[in-house]
Amino acid sequence: MTALLVFLTGYTIRAVVITVGYHRGLAHGALRLHPALRRFVVIFGNWITGLDPKGWSVMHRRHHAFSDTESDPHSPANVGLWGIVFEQLRSYEMILRGLARKDPEYTRFATDLDFELNWLNRHGLWWLPYALHVVCGLVLALTWDPWVGLAWTLGILSHPLQGGAVNALGHSIGGDHRLREPDPRGVGGFASLSDRALNASSCPVDRRSTPGSG
Repeated sequence: MTALLVFLTGYTIRAVVITVGYHRGLAHGALRLHPALRRFVVIFGNWITGLDPKGWSVMHRRHHAFSDTESDPHSPANVGLWGIVFEQLRSYEMILRGLARKDPEYTRFATDLDFELNWLNRHGLWWLPYALHVVCGLVLALTWDPWVGLAWTLGILSHPLQGGAVNALGHSIGGDHRLREPDPRGVGGFASLSDRALNASSCPVDRRSTPGSG
């Protein structure tokens, strides 16, 4: 039971930062973050999730702009059900490189994101948050219980597999959401249901999903 609670704690911390901070706050602007909270997300979000807030937001906006086309950064229409996790990683790295080069193909999706890539990614230290969480897990395993250490590590670092699974299943089973009218309630189809449950990618498109919108 303790290990399960620790897993859920790590999972929830990661999920809240991505769902509220990155997804609804930065990528879509669907809620206005308090300046102090926004600054916390921008500075420390990368440490918590292992993902750059600007890079993640740009990838998500590109997903909405090019959904299920060849330019979609993560769609089973391009790589199949089992290729999503690796496709997400490949696209994320490509977007980080593009933003670092100030490539208009990527910066046009970030005109309202008034902050730079996290210094971890600017200095090639993208691996440091992952290493930190693993070390925390090892400390918990050695001082408390091995299952507790494993539970923390899996919970806090769950996004690549969880996000890949929801993207893969949502877009494979949910049908072509490009043909649906946006539903302001965020429902309609398996993809949107998955998004509400697990913070996937198929929430209604808003003005921040299009390039150059401020």
